[in-house]
Amino acid sequence: LKYLLRGVLRKITSFLEIAYGLKLVPASVGAILTRASRAAGLEYEELKKRIKSAARVYVDETSFSVLGKNWWIWVFRTLNDLLLIIRPSRGKDVPLEILGADFEGIVICDCWRAYNFLKIIQRCWSHLLRKAEKAVKEANTKAAQNFYKKLKALFKEIKRFNRKNRNEKLRERKYWEMIKKMRSLIGYYRKYTELTEVIGYIENNLENWFTCIRFNNVEPTNNWAEQAIRETVIVRKIIGAFRSEEGPEYYSVLASLIATWKMRGDNIFSKLKEIFKKHYNFC
Repeated sequence: LKYLLRGVLRKITSFLEIAYGLKLVPASVGAILTRASRAAGLEYEELKKRIKSAARVYVDETSFSVLGKNWWIWVFRTLNDLLLIIRPSRGKDVPLEILGADFEGIVICDCWRAYNFLKIIQRCWSHLLRKAEKAVKEANTKAAQNFYKKLKALFKEIKRFNRKNRNEKLRERKYWEMIKKMRSLIGYYRKYTELTEVIGYIENNLENWFTCIRFNNVEPTNNWAEQAIRETVIVRKIIGAFRSEEGPEYYSVLASLIATWKMRGDNIFSKLKEIFKKHYNFC
């Protein structure tokens, strides 16, 4: 009810009483969720380990109010796992905590500076194209329109190149070719002041726009992470804020595991029963 149907605690108690004659107060439901998240603690830690050892991780973050203060929900997603954590920080200490300073995989993310310490990064083309489109709408000039079109052409070239299997040598050559094209593009349009912001955005991350060409099985956008965090955005609209310190704890643990099980096609109720049997020693 809480995670699959996005139920708030008060509505959950109403449903349980109407459907089953089970009378609980919202605080009791919260306590049950907290106990469930603690029972799932070991599985949550194992999930963190799998994320830390992954070859490709898609990362994103969004704000969430906790006791009236601005916190952040971070998502770390791979092909088979999804990890949510809630922290009062949007800084690099969070990806450092989850991935580690020596992370050897590839991180696909936006241009937020918290990711700058990572060794191999693919910056998100969706963010870049949205920023360029915004410049077109605000400036409404021919230069901005042409620049946007040329960026879209580069993006299409990336997708076209990645449709086929390419060997390492060909990927390396194409990578530097695309960087050269991007340098030429921003070099020409640098004279247009309406494009100063977006060109700076590109230039500050120049060699990170084409990592998806240099390495296979890397998406050019961060859409996987954005899709993964969308559920939390909906929950934020429904509940507004976490009103206890336990809320972020149980939400991050149970939401992570349930989302992972759904991605893997596991039976959620069976997985929960396994965890509770193991933790509380009942059969």
